[in-house]
Amino acid sequence: MPDWKKLKGALDWVAYGKLLVELGLAFTGSKFGKILLSRIDRLSPEWVSPLSWLIGVLILWLLLRFWRAPLRKRDAEQRSGAGTSLAAANAEHSLPQTST
Repeated sequence: MPDWKKLKGALDWVAYGKLLVELGLAFTGSKFGKILLSRIDRLSPEWVSPLSWLIGVLILWLLLRFWRAPLRKRDAEQRSGAGTSLAAANAEHSLPQTST
């Protein structure tokens, strides 16, 4: 029988690793954005860094929002399914209502 605490600890570290990968991708995207923005002649050099940070934040937001969306959707479906079955089980065992 597996040791559930060790397995949970390992999966927690995997989640932390995934977050580090997402941060790394955002940082790398920011650097590539800075390189691409510096090649635009009409763009003032003062705007290159803030725009590259904006690109990095946008990449991080997209990763956090859409890469984790299927997990959140699956969790919500499981919770709603459990909630309806609990409500149905409670309705079966409740007293009948009389109208007065």
